[in-house]
Amino acid sequence: MKAKWSMFVSELSGKLNGSVAVRGKGGDYLRNRVIPTNANTPAQIEVRQLFATVSKLWSNLTETQRDSWNSATETWKYSNLFADIKKLSGKALHQKLNSNLVLNGFPAIEVAPEKSEFQPYNVSEAVYSISGNEKWIEIKTVDETNFDADTVYIARLSKRGTAGTYRFVNFKTFSRVTPYSLNNYQFGGTSFINAIAAQGGAVEGATFGYQVLQLNKNTGESTPVISGRLVVSL
Repeated sequence: MKAKWSMFVSELSGKLNGSVAVRGKGGDYLRNRVIPTNANTPAQIEVRQLFATVSKLWSNLTETQRDSWNSATETWKYSNLFADIKKLSGKALHQKLNSNLVLNGFPAIEVAPEKSEFQPYNVSEAVYSISGNEKWIEIKTVDETNFDADTVYIARLSKRGTAGTYRFVNFKTFSRVTPYSLNNYQFGGTSFINAIAAQGGAVEGATFGYQVLQLNKNTGESTPVISGRLVVSL
């Protein structure tokens, strides 16, 4: 459940009957209170290390470089779920874009970039395919209009689930490729075979979740994640 406040209530915080009020970049909302069973999973440790790395990068910037980020916040405004216009601080903008870059294996940027505003592509489906010893996941796109030399595909694969599974966890990046003029792209070869093996292996009827996004490797901008489910057929 999400909420937009009125003239009578402008803010909500704290816990009530198992619910927690949360304020995020998308707006304010209520969620169930969850007590983590393990606060030190590999994924959580990786995220904390990423934030620590990016935070240190901000500390190492010159005043001129930090000024560039503070001055760029007006051009990097965004709208949330309720179409309210929001603006990040210079430091938050630096962390957001550089987290996208560093997490996906690209160098961080020191000076605020110009916004490119590329549009998300449309993915119709992902198909797990086998031909002899070759295995791949084929991402089928609706059109070719949004390919750009400055962007790359980032593909992630979830832990293997049993037949009928729709909730996926433990996504791992297995491929980063530069798109070109095409409608379908095969994320295949050794990287995909290793990803399948590392995430539980391919058995008949097993299901995997996939995530694909576009990332501008020069600015750190990314499209929303396209996600779906694929079923192994051997």
